[in-house]
Amino acid sequence: MHSVKMFICLIALPISLCAQDFSFICNNEALRKKAFKGDVQAQANYGLCLLIDKSDPNGLSKGLEMLKAAADKGNTLAMINLASTYLHGNFGVTKNVEEALRILNTASNSGSPMANMMLGNAYILGQGVPVDTKRGEILMQKAAELGDPTAMLNLAAFYRGGEYLPRNLELARLYAIKAKNNGMPMADDLLADIEKEANPSNPIHAEDLLKEAALKGDSASQFKLARIYLERKTQPELLKEAYKLLKASAKDNFLPAMIEIARIYDEGLGKDQDHVKAMKWIAIAAEEGFLKAQNMIANRYFDGKGVEKDDLQGMYWLRIAQTLGSNVATNNYNNRKNEFSADQLNQIEVQAKAWLESHIHVRHSTDDGYDHIAEFPGQINLPDDN
Repeated sequence: MHSVKMFICLIALPISLCAQDFSFICNNEALRKKAFKGDVQAQANYGLCLLIDKSDPNGLSKGLEMLKAAADKGNTLAMINLASTYLHGNFGVTKNVEEALRILNTASNSGSPMANMMLGNAYILGQGVPVDTKRGEILMQKAAELGDPTAMLNLAAFYRGGEYLPRNLELARLYAIKAKNNGMPMADDLLADIEKEANPSNPIHAEDLLKEAALKGDSASQFKLARIYLERKTQPELLKEAYKLLKASAKDNFLPAMIEIARIYDEGLGKDQDHVKAMKWIAIAAEEGFLKAQNMIANRYFDGKGVEKDDLQGMYWLRIAQTLGSNVATNNYNNRKNEFSADQLNQIEVQAKAWLESHIHVRHSTDDGYDHIAEFPGQINLPDDN
């Protein structure tokens, strides 16, 4: 089986707004007035803006009320974002899968491509409904036919993976090309993977596709190409290029790239060996919720690698990663907790809870690290270690 990367995201506000200060957007008086006067599109945008903005303590309830008002008037954008919020429990909203599916069905019946895509995904993965891969496949294909590029990309991933839908590299290639032609930035990376599997005797072709995608600024492709270069340790120029690619990927908040930069410093790959600099990069990824980084930083505290040895800090990071769903952290935490007193474990619990409460915006990763993009692009301060 091949792991399937999912590409579903919240979509209401333009992508260009994601890197901006949401308090500024939500304080847009003209938008606010339009929303309260009943302008449906303004309600859809302002409602989501209130959910995202943390400066208003009543923003959650106001935002939901605004989105519901727009959704009740048939605004598809509001329906999609309201359904997504309920489906995933975004912004601290209590999950309500039944309500999410009801809204999605309404939007689907009105011809929304995104609603068909999300419903298809729900049936394929069994999110709140019994698994029905055939129904999910039909809904996803309908969304793709209606022009939804995310559906094209998800179908490519499903057909390539073979875990949920029958493995079919020809269909995977077809939908990946469609997604690429419709401007999906991750399509180049996925297409390269598909070509590599379909033509294992011609790895150069797959590498060329990665280069093409990396030049376009695709962070995942930059990361993958850099890893290929890092394996060619006897070629100094490629090691330098790998570092440049990883820095570019990290600036786009691709958290696994930060781990590879740490590896460069740990192993001295084209750079002077420096465990302290490696620790800095791992720490950034850990703070952004990357489970692999959180497990790594815990081990570095236990070992005193690049940082002063501190077993309590190690347990603190294990507890955070455990709470976010890391099986690795759970096993390590349980194996070590008998070495600590009840007071120490209580202190760790209190500190971990405080971290989690202050990082509710973090979109944490799975253990394999593919759910890796920080929620608000452009907000991570990276080390200046050129």
